[in-house]
Amino acid sequence: MSRIAKALRAARANARAYRNCKYRPNFHLLVEEVLELSQALRGKHEHPPWFELIQIMGISANWLADMMNDPDVEQGIIELINKLE
Repeated sequence: MSRIAKALRAARANARAYRNCKYRPNFHLLVEEVLELSQALRGKHEHPPWFELIQIMGISANWLADMMNDPDVEQGIIELINKLE
């Protein structure tokens, strides 16, 4: 398994773990995790940077999944995927 595949697997597991969390993914939750990443990079947070990055990826995945309730957003994402692959 490639490193990218492992990172995506970790993010997917995090996203699934928090999918039904009472805190819906949003900008403020994402910023909170980015601030924790900043602290972790300076050695001033309880979790290491890789852990915070996985949480950021999971929040982003859930937020994007919520946005895909809009058919235009979903179509835009599909078009982007097709361009990138």
